[in-house]
Amino acid sequence: APETINIKGTRSVPEIQIFSIALKDGELKTDVLRCIDQAIPFPILFELRFDGKVKPIAAYKRPSETDATQWVISEYLDSDWAADDITRRPLPMVFDLKALYDHLLAPLIPYPARPAESLQARVDRMERIRLKERELVRCEARLRKEKQFNRKVAINAELRTIKEILAALQK
Repeated sequence: APETINIKGTRSVPEIQIFSIALKDGELKTDVLRCIDQAIPFPILFELRFDGKVKPIAAYKRPSETDATQWVISEYLDSDWAADDITRRPLPMVFDLKALYDHLLAPLIPYPARPAESLQARVDRMERIRLKERELVRCEARLRKEKQFNRKVAINAELRTIKEILAALQK
């Protein structure tokens, strides 16, 4: 909160919640995290702990443009498990909680940032990449099942287009 770290809040990030969750086994479904995210009207960073390791996970969360009382939650971003006894990096020098939130989420996005690309744009691009990856898997499955040569040619053309779009998004 702004009162605890002396950084002013913004309309999109009035405060940042950090939840540390100890797991009994090494997995937690994102549905559980989404339920928590929907119940709490602030951006949340989760730290999953299991067997001496820690894994950060979060969804980019912002107020809805149509209804200020609702929040829009992206897909979940996470990194690999790391030993929990490593020293943490100090917090960056920022002027508001929005910049701090952006700085905390940026390392969780698996694709490199483009020049002058905002975090919101990176998250949107990441979601489009994941959507295209799912579309690619479905298209490949259709190709394997198809028996007719002319339909296979059309599906192959569709596959090439999807792969080109995916490659352009990942750059």
